Amino acid sequence: MAWRIRVVMQSWIPFVLATALAITSLVGSIWLAISVANSPQFQTFDSFKAAPITWLVASAAADILIAVCLVYGLSKKRSKVSQLNDQIDRIIRFAVQTGAITAVAALADAIVFVSVPHTTVPLKPTPLPAPAPGTLSSTPSLMRIHAD
Repeated sequence: MAWRIRVVMQSWIPFVLATALAITSLVGSIWLAISVANSPQFQTFDSFKAAPITWLVASAAADILIAVCLVYGLSKKRSKVSQLNDQIDRIIRFAVQTGAITAVAALADAIVFVSVPHTTVPLKPTPLPAPAPGTLSSTPSLMRIHAD
């Protein structure tokens, strides 16, 4: 998707930003997997917060960036041909809808993870329901642990 942004926006800056956010998200997810593998006891999952926060925030930021870039870039491509404009409007609508759904889900997940004490990330991430317009986004389902 980053390359599509490069083509639509005709600029390297959004491409580099989207790629950096996607790689950051990937690093956060790998970091989380390594953390869970090194400390597989469920009670210790609360001890690592940076990895899932990195993963979730980078994914949400990438989704927002991609949606904004696509909307802005495609809005500049309008022409005097109404059929072409209708197709551009359809693509813009799709980019906004999917980008908003995935970004809101990832941001809500990150906010709950940071603000609710004793939340953990289960071992099996749940994919987002909408197709992510950019990164391979998935978000962990958060669970509340009640200490005995």
